[in-house]
Amino acid sequence: MTKPRDIDGVVRVSKNFLRDPKMKKQKKMRAGRIRAGMEDPIQVIIDKLDALMRAKLNQELARD
Repeated sequence: MTKPRDIDGVVRVSKNFLRDPKMKKQKKMRAGRIRAGMEDPIQVIIDKLDALMRAKLNQELARD
């Protein structure tokens, strides 16, 4: 593990990191596991909008 001390060091370490096929494969696998554990943001938005619309409709019906 290295800790770059300046921007040139960051670029150098990043290039070396991206060129290492083993490291690249490990990071892809880790990213895939992280992504698989995430919620689908579209479904979250749809569910939230549905709840808001139902609440609004219930308010309207309660007024009548």
